[in-house]
This record gives sequence, C-alpha cells and structure tokens, in this order.
Amino acid sequence: MKVGVLQRTNYRMCGAITALVCMLRLRFLFTPISADEGGYLAIARAWGRGAVLYRDVWVDRPQGLLVIYRALTLIGLGNPIGVRVLGVVACIVGSLACGSIAKSLVGERAGWYAAIAAAIMTSLPQIEGFIANAELLSGALGACALAVALRACWAREDVSIRLLMVAGIIGGCSLSVKQSGFDALGVALLVLLFGVSPLTRSVRIRFASVVAVLVGFLISIGLLALHGALTGWHRWWYAIVGYRASQHSLLTGTDWSKFSFTYNIVSPALWPIILVIAAALFVLRDQKRGRVLAVISLWVTLGTCAFLLGGLFHRHYWVILMFPLGTAVGAMVSLVPKLKLQRILFISAIVVPLTMTANALMIAREDVGSRLHGDSRLTGDEEIATWFEIHSQKGDQIYAMCASAALYGNISADPPFPYLWYLNIQEMPGVREQIAEMLNRSDSPEYVAMAQSASNCDSSGAAQRALDEHYHLVDEVSGVQIMQKN
Repeated sequence: MKVGVLQRTNYRMCGAITALVCMLRLRFLFTPISADEGGYLAIARAWGRGAVLYRDVWVDRPQGLLVIYRALTLIGLGNPIGVRVLGVVACIVGSLACGSIAKSLVGERAGWYAAIAAAIMTSLPQIEGFIANAELLSGALGACALAVALRACWAREDVSIRLLMVAGIIGGCSLSVKQSGFDALGVALLVLLFGVSPLTRSVRIRFASVVAVLVGFLISIGLLALHGALTGWHRWWYAIVGYRASQHSLLTGTDWSKFSFTYNIVSPALWPIILVIAAALFVLRDQKRGRVLAVISLWVTLGTCAFLLGGLFHRHYWVILMFPLGTAVGAMVSLVPKLKLQRILFISAIVVPLTMTANALMIAREDVGSRLHGDSRLTGDEEIATWFEIHSQKGDQIYAMCASAALYGNISADPPFPYLWYLNIQEMPGVREQIAEMLNRSDSPEYVAMAQSASNCDSSGAAQRALDEHYHLVDEVSGVQIMQKN
C-alpha cells in the first residue's frame, strides 16, 4: 500500500513540475536562439559531420556539452525550437532532482516545495533561465548526482555502493558539460567523507563509499581525457583549462562591472529567497537540524564558489545558484513547525520571481534579444539566415565577421571559421590574424555578413584588405552588409 501511495505521489510531482516548467517556458520556445545556443548547436553539427573538435571548431567547454547538442541533432531536434525543448527537459529533470534531495533530507512536503522553487528560479527569464545553456544542463546533472547519492546513503540501514558509483558517473557528466559543475558532487563527497548522514558510518564504509563515487566520476572524466588525447591533448587542455585560467577566472580577468550589472538584474528575485531562508532559520533556531543545515549550507557555499570561479558573470551564470537555493527554500520552509507559516514563507520566496517571469512573457518577440540577452542581433541573425538559405547553393558557407554565433545555429551550413564568439577572437593569441588567412584562401566562404567592421575584428588591416580584394557588396539585411566572393 505504501509503495502504491509513494508511486502516485511521485507521478503527481512529475506531472505538476512538467506542467509548471512548460507554462514558464512555452513562450520562449518561439523566440530567437541566443549566441551560446546557436554556437553550441553549430559546433555539434559540424563535429557530427567530421570536423575535429577544438581544431576545426572551438569552444571553451568540455565535450559533454557538445555530446548533448549532437544527440539533439541525431533525434531530429537540431533546430532553434529543439534547443529550447532541451532546456525544458533539463529544467524538469533538475527541478525533480532538487525535490528528491529535499525529500531525502527532510520529507515529502520539502520535496514539493523544493521542486517548485527550483523550477521557478531556474526558469527566470531575466537571467536567461529559459535557454539551454551549459549552466542549466550542468546544474541539472549535478542535482541528479546529489539526489542519487543521498538516496544511496541517507536514512538507510546500509549504503548502496552501486548507487554511489552511478552518482559519481552523473557527477562526472555534470563536470563534462561545464567546468563549474563540481558543486553538487562535492557535497556528496563531503557528506560521505565526514559522516554528515544521520547514521554513524565506520571508517571502512566511508572509505568504500567515497571510492565508489570517485570511481564513477573517473569513468566519466576519463572518457573526456581519452577523447582529448586522441584528438589533440594540448588543444583540448587549453580549451578546457588553459584558456579560462589565463583569461577569465576569479583570479584572472574578473569582470566585476559585469557582476554588478547582472546582480542588479537578479537581486529583486534573489533577496526574497535569501530573506525567507533566513526567516526559516530564525524560527528553527532552537531545533536540532544540524545535519540538514550542513548539507544545504555546503551546497550553497560550493555553488557560490562555482559561480564566482567563472569570472565573467554573464546573466546565465546565476542559474548555477538557483539549484541549491531552490532546494534550500524547500528544505528550510518545510521545517517550520506551522503549516500556515510554511505557506506564507514559500509564497514570499516565489512571488517576485513569478512576477518577473510574467512581465518577461509580455515582451515582444523582436525585443527579447535586447531586453533578456543584451544582444539586439538575434532577430537580425534569423533574417540573415533566411536570406542565406534562399541565395546559397549546396556547399556554400557564410562567415559572420567577426562573430555572431547565433547566426550559425539558424542555418544548416557549418561555420567556416573555428572561433564563433567575439571574446575568444579578441583574446586568443593569433586568432585575429587567421581571419585574413581564411578570406585569402581558395576555399574561403562564399558570403561574409559584416556583423562587425573588419577593422574592429583585425586592427592590422589585413582582414579589410582581403575583403577588398576578394569580395563585393551584394545586399544588406537587417542593417548588416552581405559580401559575396568575386
């Protein structure tokens, strides 16, 4: 009987969270894809057609992210709507995982609260929560890893070594999607290592448990490293570690002005959540909930570290924090003794994010790029893509001078240049010089869309000279000049 009730409860939660996430994100299935989504999709397609990853197409992300996008193309969803469907699925999975974590720690009601809060907070449009970015995909996998680890060890008479190994594999997959995806698995390891679980563990059991997680983790990471070694170890290592370490991290090239800008965007939703958690802690100050608080505090702390280590503080980086904070809301609010106070606190936490989401749903499609991404080119990229599909012949390519990654996600042709993002082109040694080299080759792209001026991309003037010699103006689309090969 209990098993049947439990199953019905799980089904109801899955259905409710699926409906909530779809309601929050349905509007954005039909808005232009972002630069990150377009770039990841284009790179995954090119990789699937034989391009060498980190040589012919380049991104400072591990292969796991591109594997997900590549799988998307294999099932026929390698298009802008398919990418947003991926975001919907990731949000559902991550929210249910947060619910499972809270349920393991506290109880069934906590699971409901946490799943709903995580769904709302990770979908917040003002932090690009609706896009299928690496932070959302990695965070969802990380939450799954922690959920499985807690199921394996929390409030059990024994420890499931097999489940812990599965948790390690999933945690490795989280890190394979984005380098910041270590927070949830780190919590699982600390829980096992220091015996935060309510049951007393012998040193032998703790050691075996940690080893099981690490073995699973090394299986995932080992596959990444093996692929990196087979395709070019130095290129792979630079893309995954070297570039960010030398250009953008908490210690190098930190963009604090961007932090201030994006914090001002997210703070109206962030502070009610923090205050509700603090209020719940105040009410619980005389209750012994140390183990639960330890797990939640560890996750929020490690999540904050993962957020800060990125150094760039784009809007979507805040999604990293929304998984642990959503779980914290669910766990802490459910511990409040009075049900009425629980509901007041929970509603107080989610009302501002819901209001912000409702306001974003009213934004006109052509304004979504500028208002929610800070990128006014997205609808223009769609128009350029339509123009290209009409005028191009089989085998033709178009180059966005020097970067407009969303364009490549809207067309079927592969990018003719490995580097799709402006920041990479400006910062990586020798990349700007490669633009002129590409334009001077006999197999140069048929078209060039002047998203930026040639001088802005290559101050040496070599790129402009190559354009003058080999290309001529044929059209202008959405304010962007289209050059065609002579």
